[in-house]
Amino acid sequence: MSGARLYILIPGLFLATALTSLRILHLRLSGLWEYAWAIGIAFACVQMAAGLHYWPLSPIQFGLMLIGPLYGLTNLAVNLGEGLPARRAALEPAIVTALAWGLAIFIQ
Repeated sequence: MSGARLYILIPGLFLATALTSLRILHLRLSGLWEYAWAIGIAFACVQMAAGLHYWPLSPIQFGLMLIGPLYGLTNLAVNLGEGLPARRAALEPAIVTALAWGLAIFIQ
């Protein structure tokens, strides 16, 4: 039964994350449509969702564990698109993702 729910969750989540990241990238990168980044971010988030689907998480925990990497990867794409060095570009997204995952762990 849970496998069927996963197949229902994945397409909607892929579409939502792809469109959200595409729109954010478009707004932050001065009108550039970064389709490859958006599809890659969506694919990574769907892979995480598939793994997290089988963990005993509340909906709030599940959402926080997905929104952290979604924000982090989108911000990483923006930072790299603006020409920041890779180390500096990855710092803020890593911190935000860690905070979101930490918050998800402590919420019961």
